[in-house]
Amino acid sequence: MATGEEKCEICGSYSRLKEAVVDGSTVSICPICAISHDALVIEKPTDEQLAGINRCGLRKEFEKAREEARKHDKLRNLGNVLREARGKAGMSQKEVAEAMAEPEKSIMSIELGQEKDDRLINRLKNFLRNRLRKSEENSPAQEEIDFRSKELKLSDLKKLKEEKQGQQ
Repeated sequence: MATGEEKCEICGSYSRLKEAVVDGSTVSICPICAISHDALVIEKPTDEQLAGINRCGLRKEFEKAREEARKHDKLRNLGNVLREARGKAGMSQKEVAEAMAEPEKSIMSIELGQEKDDRLINRLKNFLRNRLRKSEENSPAQEEIDFRSKELKLSDLKKLKEEKQGQQ
């Protein structure tokens, strides 16, 4: 084993490893496994390359691209939260779009994290917040059931199930 060689997580051979994505997981693998498993190799810039970026004035562009990627991740997470809220409100994208007088495509692009119009995103947030608040106010208060109680009967659970099905 030469200096700097480590054990490949796939085949077990010792080599200079590469970080790669295989079947959705990040692994350290040898170059042969990277090719044979059609892995997406994660290339990291060397110190020399980073120094070159600074010298060429590209550092700002690099930081700007990284910030844009972070913003996109935040939008995608926001889209997931809004999709869940829409589901809790029991509405389809089409119903939300009609109620807000917006194109369905706009609602879809927000949920996919592709929409960058803050005004529209905030309108959707407020709309769903209000819709959820109204649905909570209109739903009948459920009787609290103590599941640890020794007096709990199967009929209590059946009743709870029927009430839940009646609300849907």
